[in-house]
Amino acid sequence: MVRGGLRVLSAWEPDPDLVMRKVNEALVAQGTGMFVMAVAGFVKGREIRLSSAGHHPAALLQPDGAVRFGAGGGVPLGISAEAETEVQTLTVAVGETLVLYSEGLVSSRNERGEPYGEERLADVLGRCAGQAPSTVVKAVEADRHAFSGGQVWDEIVVFALRGV
Repeated sequence: MVRGGLRVLSAWEPDPDLVMRKVNEALVAQGTGMFVMAVAGFVKGREIRLSSAGHHPAALLQPDGAVRFGAGGGVPLGISAEAETEVQTLTVAVGETLVLYSEGLVSSRNERGEPYGEERLADVLGRCAGQAPSTVVKAVEADRHAFSGGQVWDEIVVFALRGV
């Protein structure tokens, strides 16, 4: 429902933050008690304007293997009538890879109960410098699978976009 709302509203609204706020209004008005962590991004050239509602920060993989995390944050959609989002604009240069990921990835746990976490994600991403986005996603998926022994407790989404 949220994904559909984001897609439909983005046809009329030029700002992802306005789209997020309208979806939030709809969720709150329905009174279901449902809440959703979400991120919406609009691409214009090399710039991506992101609006985050309780979502983890985007990771920007540099060509040299360094990883820089964006802002992320905000409050999940559906919790409060006044949406509290975090907005930022990132520029993805040639050779850089933007990676978005869900809570299910970083909260995955190993047999000792330790979370996968963003530090481990950054380590895996750093080894993927210069690789195609599909290779980056597969590397993250394989590492998370090995870390958690294949156990899945929450949906896992990994999205990668490379500047060309």
